[in-house]
Amino acid sequence: MDRITLDIWTKNHPSLGIAYELKESFFDLWDSDSRQKAYLKYHDWKAKSPTELQSAFEPLTKAMANWEEEIFSYFDHRVRNAYTESLNIKSEYPKRKTGKLESFPVRRADSYACCSSGLHYLVRLQASSAG
Repeated sequence: MDRITLDIWTKNHPSLGIAYELKESFFDLWDSDSRQKAYLKYHDWKAKSPTELQSAFEPLTKAMANWEEEIFSYFDHRVRNAYTESLNIKSEYPKRKTGKLESFPVRRADSYACCSSGLHYLVRLQASSAG
């Protein structure tokens, strides 16, 4: 059903179809197996972008230009901060639940309670990789 809807939209608005394909091909960049391949793939993607659609992708290309080193370093190490972000969200949960900011000792205790299973996992992970 979604594909049929997409086909109808792109048939009636060809530039929308081109923009969709550009978006999808940008996501393919993250499947690259090296920094050099990703860098070349990105610049090839950017060069293939039609002039009339470049303004639509300007925030993306500007961010890529400003953070190029940091973004492409992902391909050297393949490390993301998703685990850290999930712990941050869990530590904010007690504050959202009560609607107020508690004292530091209370926040610390809540953070330990919310994140203890994640911390145990991290300790086990570090221990297994060290041995």
